[in-house]
Amino acid sequence: MDRQITAIIKKQQEYEKLKHTSYPAIRRMQKEPVARDSFCLQKCLPEIAKSHRKYLIKKILYITRITLFCMYTAYFICYGLAIKLNQVASAVYTLRSEKEYQKDPIPMAEHAIENGDYEKAKQILDDAIAKTPDAIPLYHTYAEMYIAAGKYDEAVSVLTDTIYNRLHVQNMSSSPFYFVFYKLLTSIPEESLTTSAEEYQKCLADCNTYIKQYESIDSLIEQEHYYSALTICDDLKSQGASDSSLHYRYYQCYIGLKAYDECENYLNSLLGKKTSIADTEYPKDDTIQYYLDKLETERD
Repeated sequence: MDRQITAIIKKQQEYEKLKHTSYPAIRRMQKEPVARDSFCLQKCLPEIAKSHRKYLIKKILYITRITLFCMYTAYFICYGLAIKLNQVASAVYTLRSEKEYQKDPIPMAEHAIENGDYEKAKQILDDAIAKTPDAIPLYHTYAEMYIAAGKYDEAVSVLTDTIYNRLHVQNMSSSPFYFVFYKLLTSIPEESLTTSAEEYQKCLADCNTYIKQYESIDSLIEQEHYYSALTICDDLKSQGASDSSLHYRYYQCYIGLKAYDECENYLNSLLGKKTSIADTEYPKDDTIQYYLDKLETERD
């Protein structure tokens, strides 16, 4: 009897000791059952290992929940801060843009036109043109002022002068830079004209002629009739059309004909020709360089 009691006590002591053993040590004991009785191997170790696994899983889940909570909290804090910073930056940019916008003569003149103060609008535009006579958009606003005031003959005079002497009618195409003047001219009712009807009709006819020629070039290029398109480009250039209007059409024609050397020579001849931002005769150097880089890829 004493031996049985002693054995039970030892098993109980060993069980208590095993309960405080680490999980990796328990796993090693299960894999290396040296000097272990059947009760320890079959009952104690599996039960303790199971208990350890439950504890570890609960601990991992707890740490995961805490980590995710911290991550989400940090995300929303950073997100909120980013929104606030963006709002501040946007407000500063808007304020600065509004101030710059208010200093621009075109918006200032447009505001005066909306208020019906045509004298003020004219003064603003006259001052601006005196400082920057090559700023072509000013003339568009000038014509808008005359149209708003019902002075259609004066509007026609401004538009036709700009189209012939600043934009040059040979460049008139569907490009927005040119087409806005054409559209403004067509918006003027012909029956309202008293002194400029003939000038109006001639300018519209000339504009339509050149718009159709540019449309023909684009259509021929689309159909891969590059030589015919190139012929029209040459004809337009001989009539005074600018390289600003023709350069990318020339490029498409030369590439389509695989005339790479001719294309390179043409593009290089344009480098350094643009004298200022207001110069509409030639494209910018970085635009030309873009096509020169594209040319190299086409050669390959």
